[in-house]
Amino acid sequence: MKRDQVCRALGGRDPRYKQRQYMTDEVWVFRRRYNRLYYLFRPGKAGYWICIILLRKFLIAFTALMFRTTPSYQMAFSLLVMFGAYARQVRHLPYMSPSDYDRTVQQHLLKASIAETLNKSNDHLVIRDKMLAVERSYSKGGDRQGAWGRDAAIGAAMADLEEERAVNVSFAMFLVDYNAVESALLACAVLVNLSGIMFLSNRFNDP
Repeated sequence: MKRDQVCRALGGRDPRYKQRQYMTDEVWVFRRRYNRLYYLFRPGKAGYWICIILLRKFLIAFTALMFRTTPSYQMAFSLLVMFGAYARQVRHLPYMSPSDYDRTVQQHLLKASIAETLNKSNDHLVIRDKMLAVERSYSKGGDRQGAWGRDAAIGAAMADLEEERAVNVSFAMFLVDYNAVESALLACAVLVNLSGIMFLSNRFNDP
């Protein structure tokens, strides 16, 4: 799953990675079967964030059934659930929008470089090595490094590069920023519950 998402992010930077041959058979088969479950998420976020979404839906349904006789308590509990979901969304930003492709690849390669420096093996290092092997097998010309080789060579300076780079993103990219859309919708859900609690108060009983 992580390898496929990294390859998807690479495809946004380098059109070659949208081609079939730059994915191993294992990744290609996995994408064909399961990509609808995780293609919207950043690498490593899909599994547990789907569980969080299911938990949020379960709590809302539980609130609607168990507290239907006391609307004020029902809305207060719903407000707690939606505010918690909003806080986690803003903290983790789990979705990978087209505007996040470049940053996703940079973060991935930085973590792989750190693991390589510390002589520790982690998922990022394994993924980078496998994708580098695939690129070398399909690259033409001995001096062409390609996207992975070029980024891996400057992996030690990736943190500084990420801070200094000016990201030029069009207005259309912001309109399809999945994290911004999800945050706005959760904020609206919080306001709906808060408004319900306000209208149920005694403030409006006096004509």
